[in-house]
Amino acid sequence: MKEILCDFAIIIPLYNPSIGWAEEIMETVRNIQSNFHKSKIIVLLVDDGSKSKLNFGPFKENADLYKILIQPINKGKGSAVRKGLSEIESKYYVYTDWDIPFGTDSIINVMNTISTKSIDIVLAKRSPAYYRMLPFKRRVISKILLFVNYFIFNGRFNDTQAGLKGYSQHAVQLVKSGKINGFLFEIEYLLQAIKLNLTFAQVEVTPRKNLKVQNVKVQIIYSNLLTYIKLLILKS
Repeated sequence: MKEILCDFAIIIPLYNPSIGWAEEIMETVRNIQSNFHKSKIIVLLVDDGSKSKLNFGPFKENADLYKILIQPINKGKGSAVRKGLSEIESKYYVYTDWDIPFGTDSIINVMNTISTKSIDIVLAKRSPAYYRMLPFKRRVISKILLFVNYFIFNGRFNDTQAGLKGYSQHAVQLVKSGKINGFLFEIEYLLQAIKLNLTFAQVEVTPRKNLKVQNVKVQIIYSNLLTYIKLLILKS
């Protein structure tokens, strides 16, 4: 087994982030460090083929804390998260979307849960307030996914797509073995995790103030719908 380099590895996939993304991430990491001042933390920023070159200058000034990984071609969120997980050995792992959609406190809550309880995977469970702020198309898709997931996962949980998760070392090996590159990569490993009797916990999260939620392109919906159907077939 490789040497453990840190207590927490935080993976942040990036794809065309909006103005101010770097400052948002650095402020979040500073707040996390103040709550885990005795823990070694490494943050892995994974650029998943952004259309414009991202400025990583501020992060390079603190190379002990931040590691920068580049995927020249956009492969998808699943691929970016797996790349980050594969580049570090840690006691515990967390991944969050680059816009920190649920705020710093939610990340801290996930970190506390994964590190203090005998849990393999911590899932963020989005509150009703999150769904109320979604564009109509995304809200409908999300509600349908929640409904179907409830039956797929036998009522254990239904929110699989929230952009915040915590993993044990055991769970990370399963996540890294996945094949799906898009945002449905989480359903893939969660189905396997249930078969392997991994343990789960849920942490309810609310959207942070001023969170901007984008609508989803039709072609992305169709592409992921086909992937979802394939996963259902494999489960059956």
